[in-house]
Amino acid sequence: MIINKILNQKRLSKFQRELLNLIHKFVLIVKATVSFKPPLGVGGLIFLIFLFLPISTFAKNDIAVVDADFDQVDKVLKSYHISYDLIKYSDLENFNFIKKYRVIFFPSGIEKKIESNIVVTPFGKSVGTVEYKKNYKPIDLELVSKNLKKYIELGGYAYFSGYSYGLLDKTFNLFEYYYDFPNLGLEGRIIADHIGDMWNFTSYNFTAMYMTFPGWIVLKSVDNGEILSTAKIKTALGEKSSVISSFFYRGSGGFLYCSYYSTIYSSFKRFNVYRVVGTDLLNRLYKTTNKWEQEVTGSVSDAFHKNEVVRTYRFVLNKGENYLSFVSQSEAFQIDVYDSDMKLILSEDSFDKEQEFLLNSDKKKMIIVKLFPSSKKRWSRFALTMASGSKLFPYKTKFMIFFGIIFISIFGYIAYRFFKRS
Repeated sequence: MIINKILNQKRLSKFQRELLNLIHKFVLIVKATVSFKPPLGVGGLIFLIFLFLPISTFAKNDIAVVDADFDQVDKVLKSYHISYDLIKYSDLENFNFIKKYRVIFFPSGIEKKIESNIVVTPFGKSVGTVEYKKNYKPIDLELVSKNLKKYIELGGYAYFSGYSYGLLDKTFNLFEYYYDFPNLGLEGRIIADHIGDMWNFTSYNFTAMYMTFPGWIVLKSVDNGEILSTAKIKTALGEKSSVISSFFYRGSGGFLYCSYYSTIYSSFKRFNVYRVVGTDLLNRLYKTTNKWEQEVTGSVSDAFHKNEVVRTYRFVLNKGENYLSFVSQSEAFQIDVYDSDMKLILSEDSFDKEQEFLLNSDKKKMIIVKLFPSSKKRWSRFALTMASGSKLFPYKTKFMIFFGIIFISIFGYIAYRFFKRS
């Protein structure tokens, strides 16, 4: 049957498979009761359904990179075996086009230099005319900003770096600058401290970086974001403290901004890329912590690269119950947990793609988590979270509000009846 042939195609999304299975069941049920023959045949029926499905269901890749001049994050994604589509800045004017992507990268340099869009005609030894290229069309920044805001708030995720800050700040008004001037950074070496999830991800507390050019973006502060890295930097106006990397949630989605992008391959870059790409797996774990109203104290998203045999992370246990949760995209891993003295606390070698471990602690302390691959396969993503808090019953606040409303309603009714009689 043609439906079975279509179902065997690997390119189908989960939504398409579920829809086709429902159609298949419907046709079988109808055929069993009456001699049903669709006017166009089953093949025609399937064609019409796929014709009217949104284009997003046929997207080959769920990650896009906006073509840029400076930050070579596309090379990083290739080296991480992460598939993506390379799109143009002008594509951002079409919301129906960008909404099919789960993650979009906005590297530094997405706004092309003016000289790349003009034609200079000489007149003898002088400049004759300066004109825009015939196919040049100015980008509608207002429309791009509107689409970006909608994309994020509806559940999309994004990566921004360096000079792409302008589009991000225009859309969400996030950043505060020293003297209202963003381009204060000077060329030179900086030491970036690791904070929050970046501290969890790395086995050291800072990264030494070298800014290869002056005029890079210095952030005095960010609005309602998770700061991941800061540094003391030199500017023409003296030493300043700057936010280097930060993550923001807005609506149902979020985005990361990093002012540093000079190094292509580093743990710092690796963290920033996987922090955005891994939001699908992290959100699966966050869904559980939200259910039990726990406090997430650390998150990690990563993958094993070529020749790597172990990955090491750090987490903090709070006093009381703590839950280490794990989810894998496809592969299985051995998980070992050590205390700060490297004494083994827990070791689990399981083929389950989702696991959870209860870790009780009598005080606040650090632990080490090591992952070991179960096969020679690499590049499969995974995520870890640490959450503190007990699991008495789910959705405690919602239940308390629900029963509170019922109690108030009953009390109000009794009071009403009592005063009415009197």
